Amino acid sequence: MCAGNFAKKNKICNFVLLKKQKTMNEKIALVAVAYNRTNSLARLLKSLEDAFYDGENVPLIISIDKSNTDKVERYADFYEWPHGNKTVVKHNQNLGLKTHILGLGRFLDDYDAIVVLEDDVTVARDFWFYVRKSVSKYSNDDNIAGISLYSYAVNPNVRHPFVPMRNAYDAYFIQFAMSWGQVWMRRQWKIFEQWLALNDKFPNKPIPNIPYYVCSWNDKSWLKHHIRYCVETNRYFVYPYISYSTNNSEPGVHMHNRDTLYQVALLHGKNRDLRLPDFNSDAIRYDAFFENQALYEAVGVYKNDCCIDLQMCNNNQQNKRYWLTTRYLPYAVLKTFDFALRPIENNVLENAVGSGIYLYDTHTNGKYPNKQVNQVLRSIYFIQNVFLFIREYGYANVVKDFVRVVKDKFNI
Repeated sequence: MCAGNFAKKNKICNFVLLKKQKTMNEKIALVAVAYNRTNSLARLLKSLEDAFYDGENVPLIISIDKSNTDKVERYADFYEWPHGNKTVVKHNQNLGLKTHILGLGRFLDDYDAIVVLEDDVTVARDFWFYVRKSVSKYSNDDNIAGISLYSYAVNPNVRHPFVPMRNAYDAYFIQFAMSWGQVWMRRQWKIFEQWLALNDKFPNKPIPNIPYYVCSWNDKSWLKHHIRYCVETNRYFVYPYISYSTNNSEPGVHMHNRDTLYQVALLHGKNRDLRLPDFNSDAIRYDAFFENQALYEAVGVYKNDCCIDLQMCNNNQQNKRYWLTTRYLPYAVLKTFDFALRPIENNVLENAVGSGIYLYDTHTNGKYPNKQVNQVLRSIYFIQNVFLFIREYGYANVVKDFVRVVKDKFNI
């Protein structure tokens, strides 16, 4: 076969092989994760059933952890999946969420990628096209740890509205793994499993380069290990600007009350003009604290020497010399930036003249910035952010959530 001369002789054959590799459809399966919520599983399966698959045969795996009821198992057995083969996996003993989720990786022995969806997730109708195109583009990229269907509107580390920088593409990168609709690809997942086998004990203390919020999760969390892996191996998840999944935030094993803060709008209709970026120096990338990685170059310091802290969730535990932040600190101020543009990093990237954002040299003592002015600027900025978020989320939804919280609080 021509593959034997791949490297040296037959250039035409090389081109044909590469073309076939690029156009070959990867084997991808849907994995619905269930426990004891029949209605939640039914909602997830309905959203999957209504999605666009363009006539493709799509295998569905329903993986059910053992609970004190068999209603979910019976529902899954009788459910008819109209888009391909259905497999129901029933566990004879309770695994717990962490073991159950991490164990799904075994399905990658049979598939090139799997779409992992817990039962409190709903998907957009055009999610499959995004999955297909993303897997095709990133399945062999060592910079990528996985693909998110979900798009953050809130920075989970501080629960503040999050607005990512935009460019001409439909996706960007965050050093933060996803659990509300994600794609695992065989090659990348196997590398993670190898890493996890050597790093399965999460330290019982804060890790300087990982948000405290993530470190505070209990031992039942599998996600914090995947996030730590992304940070320590410098890998990223692909994130769409418009969400292809949303979290219904129902009470369950790890959530006692309903919290719809992380509900996001789904893509409506189809987007077949999907533009996915290469992972290069021009790509928009955020770290685990949701800080834009382009800021190091913007302020002219190396990453190892500078703490980026515009979101105020990175308190410089690594004691880096330079600290770009909105905090008022007793160090020498090397440069100031305005506190007006959105997203917040644009104030630095556009070198906006003003104050409210400070680049400190922590090796040199200095006077505190004007605390009163700083607090006023910060308050105005974040209050406006909240109102922008409310406008996007919907005033009626805010009222409904408030009423629900009051009822839960007082058992009304």
